[in-house]
Amino acid sequence: MDSDDVVASQDEDQITADYELVEEEYDVVPGQYQFRMTDRYGDGICCAYGDGWFKVYVGGVLVIDSNGEFAGSTETTFTV
Repeated sequence: MDSDDVVASQDEDQITADYELVEEEYDVVPGQYQFRMTDRYGDGICCAYGDGWFKVYVGGVLVIDSNGEFAGSTETTFTV
């Protein structure tokens, strides 16, 4: 996998309904990955319009735990 390859992406036409939990699972090769969450309104996914959040697990271990508070986007690097 090249460093610029995208494993998964979701555009705004695929946005889920309010208060819906979305769980996705991916099989990836060991390596370093970057998780990016982008909000086109620039106010994150928390607070003003609900309690959005996201978590990323690798092998059952929590590696990213976000309360959804960010501006236009947030990025975190993790290792598989």
